[in-house]
Amino acid sequence: MCIAPSRPGIQIPEPDDARRSHSDHLDRNTPQSAGILRLAAINSDLSSSSHICGGVMIAQPHTASSVHHHGNQETIIYVLGGDGQVRWGRHGERSETVRPGDFVFIPHLPHQELNPTAETVTWVVTRSGPQPVVVNLPGFDPIASTSAR
Repeated sequence: MCIAPSRPGIQIPEPDDARRSHSDHLDRNTPQSAGILRLAAINSDLSSSSHICGGVMIAQPHTASSVHHHGNQETIIYVLGGDGQVRWGRHGERSETVRPGDFVFIPHLPHQELNPTAETVTWVVTRSGPQPVVVNLPGFDPIASTSAR
């Protein structure tokens, strides 16, 4: 690593520390929840990342993830394609519809991703840890309350 001369104490990675993840080489060996496919692009196993991880989440038509949380990690989602939903609350009573171009912030709380539509939903996901954490929980009824608030 080199130190940025104009900002003392700020470390900038050497050029060989940068990493590109090819879309056809995403890793399926990542924590999963039923109904959703998660593919890792960057994590501490696939790169030199020590503080964040990221990948893609794909929901086929008419599917829902298990109710889950991500430990103490915070999550940012960017909706790449399709209209999906995120549910949360003690009984899953809160819901937001998310569309391409939307960003979603999910703090540490039980939630569920849903795709109630006939098209595939694709999200880019970034989490605040070097490895993704998925803790599956007994859940909300995935059919109930799929209307957005």
